[in-house]
Amino acid sequence: MIGRKAPSRLKDLELFLGKIEYESIPFPSKTMVERYSRFVPHKEDAPILASAILADADYVVSGDQHFHTKEIGKLVNLIECAKLVQVVSKKGGRNDGKNN
Repeated sequence: MIGRKAPSRLKDLELFLGKIEYESIPFPSKTMVERYSRFVPHKEDAPILASAILADADYVVSGDQHFHTKEIGKLVNLIECAKLVQVVSKKGGRNDGKNN
């Protein structure tokens, strides 16, 4: 997505990811994807939401405003990329609670 929307920032992303703690997780089951598909307006976003819930992700980074709903915010900690950079710079990238 960043490669398409802001290809000039890919190097910055690589540097950023090299400084934070993250992990890869397996793809969620079809059942789990279907369970969370009712929360998102676009079918292709359901695996993203299900994966974040499955992993108990600290953050879901998205600038897509359709993803920033009250219902989704109750399930995961949503944050826009610029805000995440601020949080990581100030707090080391961890957050204890779920926010909208």
